[in-house]
Amino acid sequence: MKKFLILLSIALALICAVFIAFSPSMLSVVIVVIMMLVMAAGHIIGIRPNFQFSEGFRNGRASIESMKKIASDNKWAALRQVKPFFKQKMLDEFFELYLQKSQNQQDSGLVVSDIEDTINEDSLELRNWRGVVLQVAGVLTALGLLGTFLGLMTGISSVSFSTVDATITSIEQLLEGIATAFYTSIVGVILSVLFNISNRVVWNITLREMNLFMEKFHAEILPYADEQMRINEYLQNEETLRLLTQINNAEIRQNSTLVRDVSYEQRTMVQVLAGVENGEFTTVFEPVCKLEDRSVVKAVGRLRWDHASLGVIDESVYYPVVAANGYLIRLEKMLWHDVAARVSELKKSGQRTVPAVLTASKVLLMGAEIPALIDELIEEFDLTPRDFEISLPLEVYTACADEALKTEQALQKKGYKVVIHGYDGDLIELPETAAEEIVLDAGKADPERLGDLLTLLSKKNLAVSVENIVSAKQLANLRKLGYDYGRGRHLYPEMEFTAFAALIDGETVK
Repeated sequence: MKKFLILLSIALALICAVFIAFSPSMLSVVIVVIMMLVMAAGHIIGIRPNFQFSEGFRNGRASIESMKKIASDNKWAALRQVKPFFKQKMLDEFFELYLQKSQNQQDSGLVVSDIEDTINEDSLELRNWRGVVLQVAGVLTALGLLGTFLGLMTGISSVSFSTVDATITSIEQLLEGIATAFYTSIVGVILSVLFNISNRVVWNITLREMNLFMEKFHAEILPYADEQMRINEYLQNEETLRLLTQINNAEIRQNSTLVRDVSYEQRTMVQVLAGVENGEFTTVFEPVCKLEDRSVVKAVGRLRWDHASLGVIDESVYYPVVAANGYLIRLEKMLWHDVAARVSELKKSGQRTVPAVLTASKVLLMGAEIPALIDELIEEFDLTPRDFEISLPLEVYTACADEALKTEQALQKKGYKVVIHGYDGDLIELPETAAEEIVLDAGKADPERLGDLLTLLSKKNLAVSVENIVSAKQLANLRKLGYDYGRGRHLYPEMEFTAFAALIDGETVK
C-alpha cells in the first residue's frame, strides 16, 4: 500500500511537470503551479490519510488473528493485550474509546455497542477533511476557467491596429492569450478528473478495508448488537419458560395429584389468567418521534406482563398461546380500553396530547368489529377519531386481504388514520392499500435497500416510519437517507403512563 501511495504521488507529480513543461506562456505556468499546489494539499490532507486508514484496518485484521495465540478464554481480555491494535494513531484512539465504552456497558449489564458506533464512515470523513477534499476537483476546474478568462483578457487588451507591425504583434499576443486560455482550461479539467478518480478509488479502498475488518471483528470477537439482543432475549425467554414450567408443576403437585400430563399451553395460560386477575398486565407507551430532534408525535400503546416472581416477561413467550386460543382478543380489548382512559385523562387535565396508536392483531381483526369497538371507546371517554391511529398487521393483507381492506375503508370513513405495521421491506408483500402510513421494521429490512424503499413507498403515497431503532449508527443512516419518524429503544424505551405524560409535558414547557 505504501508503494502504491508513492507511485500515485510520483505519477501526479510527473503529470503536473509535463503540463508545466508544455505551458505556452508564463501565465499558464503560474496557473498550473497553483493547480499543482492545490492537488498536493488535497493529496496530503485527504488521500494520504485514507491510505493510512486502509493500512490500519489491515493491521486490525492481523491483530485479531494474533489474538488466537494468546492463552485466554476471555476474548475481551485478549483484545486489550494486543497493543497497538491498528498501529495507526487515529484508529487506535478510536479503539481505546470503544474499549472504555464497552467496558462500562459490560459493568452495567448492558448490551455492548457495535464498534461501528465509534469507528465508521462519518468519523473517518471528519478526520481526513473529506468535505474539503471533495471541493479540490471543483477548485481545479475553476482555476482552469480563471486561466481561460485571464488569457483572453491579456490577449484582447494588447490588440492594436495603429501600424502594421503593431497589428502583427497584437495578433501574436492575442493568439498567445487564446492558447493560454484553452491550455489552462484543458489542464484544469484533466487534473480535476485525475484527482477525482484517485480520491474516490482510494476512499473506496478504505471503506472496503474497514468493512472487511468489521466483518472479521463481528465474526470472531463480538456479534452485532442486534444479534446480541436476540441471543439475550432467546436465553431469557428459555429461562422464563423453564421457570414457568417449574411454577406450574409445583402448583399442580399442590392442588392435584391426578393431573400429570399438562401441556405447555395450559401451563402458560394458567399463569396468564392469574396475571390478569392479579393486575400484572399493565399498559406502557412507546413514543414515536421525529428522528431529527426526538420530539414526540404519537405513542404506541402496548401491554407489559410484569410477573410477580419472574419480572417482565417478553410477549414472545405467551403471545403464541393467547393468539392460538383466542384469549388475545380480551387482552387487546383491555389494552385499548386502558389507552383510551389515559388519553382522556390527559385531555381533561389540559395537558398536550398526541395520537395513541392502537395496534390490532390478526386475531382481533378476524374476531371483532374493530370500527365498532373504537366507536364505543370514543363515546365512553368523550374522545375524537383524531385521538387515535389504528395499526393493522401486514399479515392480514396477505392472508385475508378482503377483510383487511373492508376494515381499512370502514375506519377511514369514520375519520381514523390507518397504519400498517410489520413490514420488513419485501416488495412482494407490499399490499395494495389506501392506508396513510406503513411502519418499516429496521431490524428486518435490508440496510442496503432502505433508500430505494423510501422512494418507492413515497411514490405510492405512503408515509413511512421506522420501528426497532436500536443503535446510533442505524439512526444516523436513516436520517441520512431521508426518514423522518421512528421509534425504538435507542430513541425512547417503553414507559409507564406517568413517565410518558411527564415527557410530553416537558416538551410543552420547552
